[in-house]
Amino acid sequence: MVPKDHADIVESIRVLRIAYCSARDTRTRMALQIRYLIVIAPAALRESLPARPADRLARCAKFRPGECP
Repeated sequence: MVPKDHADIVESIRVLRIAYCSARDTRTRMALQIRYLIVIAPAALRESLPARPADRLARCAKFRPGECP
């Protein structure tokens, strides 16, 4: 038997699919971590965050260590 050639289109699609699935899973884990952290955050911080998850994520992405929003 001859091994498959890794230079064809199928291999390229496989690599792209792995990258896509990895990015999707990472985004999901990050969103869940932010949701759980918001649950245990001080009330003032929880109330200052937007209701929409996309807006909340954008706001949380701007946080820096040591800052009090």
